Amino acid sequence: MQSRLSHPNIVNVEGICCNPFIILFELCNGG
Repeated sequence: MQSRLSHPNIVNVEGICCNPFIILFELCNGG
């Protein structure tokens, strides 16, 4: 995995999931 913490509120997982919400981060990371 590359720099997944590029932003304090935005997380990028494999460049597919990009949500500025921590709640969605859990859904994206788990999905």
